[in-house]
Formats: sequence, C-alpha cells, structure tokens
Amino acid sequence: MKTILILIFLVQYIFRIPSEQIKETIIFANSTAPLDTILYDFKNDTICQTVRVVFLNKRISFNYIVKNLKQNLTYSKIGYATRQEYENLELGEDENGNAYSVDVFEYRDKECWIRFSIENERRNKLTILTTSKCSAKIATFLPLNSLGILRKIKD
Repeated sequence: MKTILILIFLVQYIFRIPSEQIKETIIFANSTAPLDTILYDFKNDTICQTVRVVFLNKRISFNYIVKNLKQNLTYSKIGYATRQEYENLELGEDENGNAYSVDVFEYRDKECWIRFSIENERRNKLTILTTSKCSAKIATFLPLNSLGILRKIKD
C-alpha cells in the first residue's frame, strides 16, 4: 500500500495532477470493486488511434495514443477529463449518418483542450476533437482529432 501511495504522488508531481484527482485515484486504488475500463481503437493503413478509458464518477481517466505506422512516430497524452453537463442533448453521428446520444468529457491543460464524445447507451463508440494548439507541432504526421469513430475493443 505504501508503494502505491508513493507511486501515485510521483505521478501527481510529474504530470502536475491536482490533489482532488489524486484523492479520487487513491479511493479507487483502495477499492476492491472492478473499475469500468474500456479500450477504444481506430486503425487504417497509416494511423492507429487508441484510447484507454477508466470511468470514474463524473470524469474519466484516459490514456490516448496516436501512432503513425509508416513513419514510426507516436504521441501520447494521459490525464483526467471532466463530464460536461449541457442543457441540450449532445449527439454523435456514425459513418452511415445515424445519430446517437453521447456523454462529453473535456480535458484542459496549458497546451491543449481535448473533447471525448462517448456513446452513452452502450459506450461502444468514441470520437475525439482537439484544439490546434494541441496538435500544431505534429498534426501533419499524427492527427489528434479522430479520423473515424474509435470502436470499443471486444473483451
């Protein structure tokens, strides 16, 4: 247990994660209940986008990885995104034009803003939208916005 706490505080220091997020992580680290974790992915011949999401109360913990398979480049972002409450229903759209309701989670730091839209009924679809500040340095080879719908990887 002591090792876990040291590791958590080290991660907090390195990634500059606020204390309230760490407290939430400690509660879940001490819990014996399984965490609701889903892995999403999109892949074409050049780009692979993967997001590992852990659903916490009104937020998610995420690990977002984008790989350029042809140029052997990788970008990753780890953090917490907070669920946004909107007056109107938020909708996503699949490749066939079918609409579905989504839960929206937003991550912000000094460098960028990332919006994760997750289909809220079965949680099997995810899309990503980022600001240009996030991806300006790498956008040519590693697009951070979703190129298509990231699908839940089967258990």
